[in-house]
Amino acid sequence: MMTLELDDETAILLIELAELEHLSPVQLLKKMLPEHLEDYQDAKQAELAYQRYMDGGKVSHDVNDVVKELGLDNTKSSVKKLDKLFVSKSVFDDDFLVDKKSINRE
Repeated sequence: MMTLELDDETAILLIELAELEHLSPVQLLKKMLPEHLEDYQDAKQAELAYQRYMDGGKVSHDVNDVVKELGLDNTKSSVKKLDKLFVSKSVFDDDFLVDKKSINRE
């Protein structure tokens, strides 16, 4: 058994959320805590994997920089460039098909 001491603000939030879920605060914590701990663990493992990737001399590019470099930051020109990329019915696999008709031209 473990005792957890919460500040007033967190305790109030927990009580409010528990009421919304029709659970006791303890039941809500038992339900949510394992999920959040697993998510946190996954995020930490991803950070470590990324650091190993970067330490191995790999290069990473910020998605915003790539979008700008490819000229995809302008909506109208983006559609034209996407038309060229997705001329064929599929660029991935049968589960994810993209064709020119599916691109929103608005």
